[in-house]
Amino acid sequence: MVHPATSGREVRIRTGISSMNAAGRCGLLIFETDASVRDYCAVVASDMGCDLYSTGYVDNHEKVIREFAPAGLIIDVKLLSGNGDDMLVAAARHTPETRILLLAGDDRQQTRAAEARAASLGLFVDGTLDRPVSFEQLDKFVAATASRVSRSDD
Repeated sequence: MVHPATSGREVRIRTGISSMNAAGRCGLLIFETDASVRDYCAVVASDMGCDLYSTGYVDNHEKVIREFAPAGLIIDVKLLSGNGDDMLVAAARHTPETRILLLAGDDRQQTRAAEARAASLGLFVDGTLDRPVSFEQLDKFVAATASRVSRSDD
């Protein structure tokens, strides 16, 4: 089921799952300000058989990361300013094996700082995407996440 996201609204989509992570699902968690990117990821996650939790803000991120236990995490680096750094700390605490894709903003220094912070916490950043976001690269990240989960089930 695909449910379009609107700015700032949380969307959680459950799909039929063929491969599961340790939390019982192939989960993709998206913290992204652009609703069109969240909507596109919803379609791709559904096609890949992944659960999706998508939001345009970081409220309750600790609880969401802990309970959803994503295999893949897509983060808009603009959301990492202020208390957003807590999002990376929560990922390191609850799901250190999560692969991360950073969606870069206009500030390359902020993007490099986010990569360095994630690395300092022992997190693995699969890469960064510049804007405008390449939907082909998003496809690859989601497919790779689903594939890793599938391989870990074997």
